[in-house]
Amino acid sequence: MKFIVVGTIEITKECARALLESDVKLCALITLKKDLLPNNSVDIVAFGKDINIPVHTVTDINDAESISIIKKYNPDYIIGSWPRLFKEELIGLPKFECIGMHCTDLPYNRGRHALHWLISLGIAETALSFFNIDIGVDTGKILHKEFIPIDADKS
Repeated sequence: MKFIVVGTIEITKECARALLESDVKLCALITLKKDLLPNNSVDIVAFGKDINIPVHTVTDINDAESISIIKKYNPDYIIGSWPRLFKEELIGLPKFECIGMHCTDLPYNRGRHALHWLISLGIAETALSFFNIDIGVDTGKILHKEFIPIDADKS
């Protein structure tokens, strides 16, 4: 199985680490160019160098350049947590599917900054939800959930 991991945040790195420890091939990491990164981003480029995996920085995951990069790897899966929506062409690229990760108990609290909302509302538990990416906002079929406590002091 060949994977591409996409994202800008800590969960991107953790997903890549988990794949490296399994029997699959992590082909590449994709992240946003530095000037486009959200505030909660981590350095995926340095991480890719540390683990010796190619990293591609893009301006738009759905543009022709990004599509071309992904096609070269012929991935079975694209997995990650991306700060923008995937378009149909991108969703159709992997042999099997695109899998999204979201830090809430989907379908509740879809969209950006969900963890911030959970903390401000005093909610004590969330889930890391894995789902099939579709053209909606975190609306795809739920594949798996891992429930985790929220420690507002460490978030």
